[in-house]
Amino acid sequence: MTFDDAYEKYFKHLYKLSFYRNGGDKYWAEEVTKKTLDVMYEKWDKVSLYEPKQLSSWLYGVLENKLKEMKRQQPQYIESLDEDWCRDLVEHQQYMHGTPIDEEIEYQRFLQYAAQIEHTLHTKDRELFHYRVIDQYPHKVIAKKMNLSENAVKLRWRRLQARIQPFVEKMIGCK
Repeated sequence: MTFDDAYEKYFKHLYKLSFYRNGGDKYWAEEVTKKTLDVMYEKWDKVSLYEPKQLSSWLYGVLENKLKEMKRQQPQYIESLDEDWCRDLVEHQQYMHGTPIDEEIEYQRFLQYAAQIEHTLHTKDRELFHYRVIDQYPHKVIAKKMNLSENAVKLRWRRLQARIQPFVEKMIGCK
């Protein structure tokens, strides 16, 4: 088996496992999978001799280690830019450096908040949250994707909003 064959064979499985293990964050899943396959590339002389089952077990172990490593690197608490003092501080820092507020940084922070929320949800709620908040689909489109009526989606969304509101307020530091 060549490296390219192994890459093709294991990429999808590693990505799915990583996606599931990190709470549904696509960016993390891609990063962890890439880092796992980079390790396989670095050690290809040794691991190319492994049997397929042994190689997959080894890859899953590397994937778990990479997931743990990335979680250690992630900040435990993300400051909210909604607080006046925090917004003023960021604007002051960027003014002093002569750079405007970066929308990409704000978008990445939004994605981190969303990933933290998604991580706490069950599968169907996570799917609804992702469609509504990340993809910003209207209820009608979500209803088609989830094979539900539009009214059912609206009702589930209202219930989900009520359930996650305390978590969101705690996470971003509101009362």
